[in-house]
Amino acid sequence: MTFLPSYRSQPTINIDDIRSIGNMGLYFNKFADAWQWKKGFPAFDPPPDRVEPGYRSWLARLAAGAVGNDKAISEASARLLDLILQCDGAVLGLQNESRFVSGTGLQHPTENGFAWHPTLGVPYLPSTGVKGTFASYVYECEGPEIDQELLNLSGECGSVGTVQFTDMIPLGPVKLAVEVMTPHYGEYYQKGKTPGDWMSPVPITYLAVEKNQKWICGIIPVQGVRNRHRIEEAATILSDAFRDNGAGAKTEVGFGRFKSDESILAGLTSRRIARMELQAAEASRKQAMQNSSPQLASLMQRYHSDNWSKDIQIAKKGLEGFLMELQSTQTKLEEDSSQWIRKSIIETGKNAGAWDNPRATKGRNQKLKYSKTIVELVERIKGFNQTAP
Repeated sequence: MTFLPSYRSQPTINIDDIRSIGNMGLYFNKFADAWQWKKGFPAFDPPPDRVEPGYRSWLARLAAGAVGNDKAISEASARLLDLILQCDGAVLGLQNESRFVSGTGLQHPTENGFAWHPTLGVPYLPSTGVKGTFASYVYECEGPEIDQELLNLSGECGSVGTVQFTDMIPLGPVKLAVEVMTPHYGEYYQKGKTPGDWMSPVPITYLAVEKNQKWICGIIPVQGVRNRHRIEEAATILSDAFRDNGAGAKTEVGFGRFKSDESILAGLTSRRIARMELQAAEASRKQAMQNSSPQLASLMQRYHSDNWSKDIQIAKKGLEGFLMELQSTQTKLEEDSSQWIRKSIIETGKNAGAWDNPRATKGRNQKLKYSKTIVELVERIKGFNQTAP
């Protein structure tokens, strides 16, 4: 039993407050606040009726909702994907078909630890666990006639492998579950007593990851090694190992089974392409600002920072403020600024032609073709220099 400092006056933390914005791993490992005072000592002892362990309700509170910050997880998975692809590695998109648990051997007051990502505060499988899953599967399937080339992938004792394995991290907030195992012969295992059916089973409660969560991991070559065929072979073996043997703890009873999911990779790839396009657009915008006049650069900066493209009313309000500043400094609107407003704000979508003829009409009733806001903006901008000092 591991004991941690506990204070009688310490208020209980609301788990919901840190579930999506905090680090649940820190809470689980450093603030197990379900201690009961027994004879002057803090303990996770069962209640007097011994119906269930005192910490079961505490674990149930942890498992009551998904853990992890969606934005932080998305950014971490995007960085991992970029790393794997830039190193010419192979990416695996996985979904656990059964519940998954990792880190049960870590010390904890509940007597069953749990592996939490140190910065994301979500369940994960460390790279060492991924590598162990791969290596054990290779040894099991190949037997004594194991191919030396396969051994070289992950390396042997005293030698470095030709590939490296990344952590397996989730692609979104993770749902948890409370599991129970019931050893029937505890005194036999712990004290060496003769096992028998007269021994009382003692339920042990522990935390697990709920099934159908999505994950990403990868295999990358070590520096100086470029063998695409071997990388793809290693990825196939690892995928088979996740499917057949499982990963993490309690795989012998069906935990930790994962299947490869091509739709996960497709989604990751499309998001990566969209992210790269946004980065390229941002780089192009910054370059355009550097090549523009100070007035136009200021105008473009406001357009993007204040999100004028979201709504024409936001753009109108922002432009009015910009023009008022020019007016206060007795500065005219430069031609390149005027043309940029025309292209980026006025003549967008269905407003083509609004700059040259803002009061164009349509239909038998001769209604204005463009909105009142567009008409007012065009006339305000075109007439600005005529009214400017």
